[in-house]
Amino acid sequence: MKQHLASLVLNQGPSDDIDKIIEGLLSSHVSTQERLPWYQEFYQTLFNLVDPGESIIDIGCGIHPLSYPFDKNNLNTYLAIDKDPVVIDTLTTFAPRVAPVKLIPICMDINHITWSDYLTAQFDLAFVLKLIPVLHRQNKSALKQLIEIPAKQILLTGNIEAMTRKETIRRKERRMLQDFIAMTGRQISGNFEVGNEFGFVIR
Repeated sequence: MKQHLASLVLNQGPSDDIDKIIEGLLSSHVSTQERLPWYQEFYQTLFNLVDPGESIIDIGCGIHPLSYPFDKNNLNTYLAIDKDPVVIDTLTTFAPRVAPVKLIPICMDINHITWSDYLTAQFDLAFVLKLIPVLHRQNKSALKQLIEIPAKQILLTGNIEAMTRKETIRRKERRMLQDFIAMTGRQISGNFEVGNEFGFVIR
């Protein structure tokens, strides 16, 4: 599927064919598959809460950047960070399609990020989607790195129900998000909820 995408992007193939491959890729990952029926509402809700500005950083991005409406707003740079080299390879293959927006995939573990290596100023928006609860359970030390995310506004989300079992976990995930927000010293500027995902915009 990735090779087919690479060929279509390289040869500027039909948009419908590229869109079908992207939908297939989004369907192949649990988190993005769950969000797939809601993407239009996801971005409508987001853009009602924030101005994404000219620069976005997406931490633990997975293949979420494939869903972003790059033709909207005045985006110039989208920095996508994930530790999975397969994910980064897929995003690198896709990146030429969104030019002149610069989609910059970086393979990096959150624990090893040095923010000053990637920017000289703050990003306008950061995506931290469904990541805080995962780190809270599996790698709490990495939360300290995320406190320093150099972004003017951050969208933090968690799940309403567990993705693998239909069990309500909103209260538990909300507490983890709120604990993280308290660590950052930032303020909540908006509430976000679409499909099985909820969260906060903080500034």
